[in-house]
Amino acid sequence: MENLRRTGRPLKSDGRGGRRIVRHKKAHRKQTLAEITNCANDIIIQPVSPRLVRHGLRFCGFTRFKIRKQTVTSRVNRAHREFEFRCRQKLSWKAGDWKSVAFSVETQVVIGGDRSLGYVWRKPHKVWQLGCLVGGNSRKISAM
Repeated sequence: MENLRRTGRPLKSDGRGGRRIVRHKKAHRKQTLAEITNCANDIIIQPVSPRLVRHGLRFCGFTRFKIRKQTVTSRVNRAHREFEFRCRQKLSWKAGDWKSVAFSVETQVVIGGDRSLGYVWRKPHKVWQLGCLVGGNSRKISAM
């Protein structure tokens, strides 16, 4: 009998431990890597390093991004905008009629605002997921 050839060192954590870390991270997206590692060491039998946790999260597609502010539009304003845009008068317009309309982009500029919103662990395509945003009116994150 011979041992099978291995290309590297055996994994420190099994698949179940990695899934537990990812599940914990999804529930607590705003934690730092050190906090996630401490919680992982409580969950997993064999202790792991922050480097291993970061590698495992990146392997699953999670990266640390800056938190984006959530834009807030009330239901009344959304309904009003949809009604204005889908007005019956504009349904019959031709391409030439739209040349007389001026379109604008609404934006909000805050001077002297707090720029340190924090970071969140997320996948690149999950930018506008509710757990990855901070409220539009709030300036600080309650707990990281």
